Amino acid sequence: MITTVVVGNPKPNSRTLTSATLLAEALTGRPADHVLDLVDLESGLLARDDEAVGAAVRTVVQSDVVVIASPTFKGTYTGLLKLFLDRFAGRSGMQGVVAVPLMLGAGPTHAMAPDLLLRPVLAELGATCVLPGLYLLEEKYNDSTELAEYTRRWEPVVTKLVATTRATARGYGAAETISPPFTAVDAADARLLRDAFGCFPSGVAAVCSLVDGEPTGMAVSSFTSVSLDPPLVSVCVDNESTTWRRLRAAGRIGVSVLSEAHEAVCRSLAARTGDRFAGLTLHTTVGGAVLIEGATAWLDCMIQDEIPAGDHHIVLLRIAGLRTGPETRPLVFHQSGFRRLIEVPT
Repeated sequence: MITTVVVGNPKPNSRTLTSATLLAEALTGRPADHVLDLVDLESGLLARDDEAVGAAVRTVVQSDVVVIASPTFKGTYTGLLKLFLDRFAGRSGMQGVVAVPLMLGAGPTHAMAPDLLLRPVLAELGATCVLPGLYLLEEKYNDSTELAEYTRRWEPVVTKLVATTRATARGYGAAETISPPFTAVDAADARLLRDAFGCFPSGVAAVCSLVDGEPTGMAVSSFTSVSLDPPLVSVCVDNESTTWRRLRAAGRIGVSVLSEAHEAVCRSLAARTGDRFAGLTLHTTVGGAVLIEGATAWLDCMIQDEIPAGDHHIVLLRIAGLRTGPETRPLVFHQSGFRRLIEVPT
């Protein structure tokens, strides 16, 4: 197994470098075979045919496992790492490489950055990027406890992935080619993408608050849990959403996980015209969060961060208080329609 560490920190011999080499050794049981500190390549990354950069790219391509590491810079990875990743061809440049994204930051605000920003890029370049990204606080850059917990869970997966990738490269033990083939997708294929996204069932949440004394809100199906410590959830909002522009100025935002009795509520909150809250029973917190009666869970939240993501923003919400009713069945949204859960005998 050939292991390589790639570090995109503009400072030489950085904490990022230390964390990445420790992670590589923990995942494979021995020190990395190659360590590429990109700051050493300097201006070569700006040249078209720099020999040292070309050799670094070949080193990555010939590796089995590559730890790709960067500090967070304005919420994402560094320009230094971007320049290096730009040298790999899309969809095939890292084919056959098991890539592990690692990022360091000063606080928990950007804890999702490895998975939301770095991991998709590596997958787009053809890397096998199954492992979740690891985010470490800079003050814990060499914390053996966090590294041990991550590797305890994922080291066996790395071993199996490398074996499978090698077998596929040699032409045996690989899965059959899918037929019909995948459809190439670009930004113009909005309907095709919506159909694909709709294959994944989700819950529905109402995101509401008092704005200028009036309830304001919308229904979202992109609600998901993020973190226990700190307590975080997230929703995705369209960049053009006028409702969100009003909500984001609120002090507190209420998240109501809608129940199966809330189909009409969901339609009302998604309406483009009229009073979205007509006929609804609402509850308002001292801070101004608005909650829907009968929901299976209420969360009283504050905005933690907003992360640009294409034509949407990922909004991180920090939970200040909550109330749950697990006996209440949730509303399920699937393939542009509402569904209900049924119990399956165990």
